[in-house]
Amino acid sequence: MRNNVEDYKEHFEFWEDLILSGDRIYPSEFVVRFAFKNKFKSVLDFGCANGRHLECFSKAGATRLIGIDLNQKPLDLARSRLEPIMKSRGATLELYSNKNCSINEILKDSEISTKDKVLFMEELGAVKQINQTDILLYETEGRYLYLCVEVQGVGEGEIHNLWVDNKGDFFLDTFPEVYREYGSFFHRYMSVFSSIYMDFQEKIDKVADF
Repeated sequence: MRNNVEDYKEHFEFWEDLILSGDRIYPSEFVVRFAFKNKFKSVLDFGCANGRHLECFSKAGATRLIGIDLNQKPLDLARSRLEPIMKSRGATLELYSNKNCSINEILKDSEISTKDKVLFMEELGAVKQINQTDILLYETEGRYLYLCVEVQGVGEGEIHNLWVDNKGDFFLDTFPEVYREYGSFFHRYMSVFSSIYMDFQEKIDKVADF
């Protein structure tokens, strides 16, 4: 579903009444099947409301639940429902009111520790890479790309020549359609050569600048 924050603002009181009265009956059968099929260990639910989805994932075996909602009253109801369940299992429950904050505002908030910000991004599906010069991000989705760089050791260091290329794969498109399965092993294998080709092409294009 694509939920719009502006819609919530316009019908805020109506939505709150539905949640608190229990007139919103969910999770649906599809959510239940999804939860018990995958058996996630941790779950992040944006727009968790009174926690019914989180409760479903808890019953499916999740040991860490994170719920975020802009409406505080349903969050209070979610806490009263889920805290006894999670404590009895030795699991953790985290509920936050995002107060209409965007991801940018959360990442810029000095009151939120770097560790919590990293955990937040990991729950969103962040890809962690160590000592890599090139990274393929085919499994990530979304409109924006956020980078978190950690430098360890003593002394001084610097980061340079950091760039992101979104030109696509020229090589894969040259094969018959039956082989163009994006995200497959063949796709990732050919992406290496496609990246090398684009690197060389960029160097060739810059020759004229000298």
